[in-house]
Amino acid sequence: MPTETASTLSALKSTTENMNKGVQDQRSQVHAPAVAIDYNVAMGQLSIKNQGKATLTLLSVSVGDQHIPTSSLLLAPDTSDVVEVDLLKIFNQSLQGSSVSVPVLIRVRSDDNREYNVQSAVVKLPVGSRAVFRTQTTAVTAVTKP
Repeated sequence: MPTETASTLSALKSTTENMNKGVQDQRSQVHAPAVAIDYNVAMGQLSIKNQGKATLTLLSVSVGDQHIPTSSLLLAPDTSDVVEVDLLKIFNQSLQGSSVSVPVLIRVRSDDNREYNVQSAVVKLPVGSRAVFRTQTTAVTAVTKP
């Protein structure tokens, strides 16, 4: 009888641990950010949209070598905010007719207090005598703190 009780307790412990891990995995998926960016050339604004399910705090934005103050903006799910940035100056310094990519690094904190780096880029593509601007998000990585 004691062996059966020990086996049952071991099995219960293993099941509970697996369930806890599953719950933690699901929670991290809910809180992981999904961020989209768009650049409005006419307004000189970078739009940052929270497409995820968690509220995000916008901690910092860097475009190329420019650091843009954000004042810890809150982005609820399905909302966006804009930051002012003069990308045309950067793009105009490049050769006429060439493609140029400017890196964008956005740091956010999820409502579970985890921080993430969102790596994106704004790309200028020559189309005939004018330029077309495209944005892309390349990676979202969790920030590990020591």
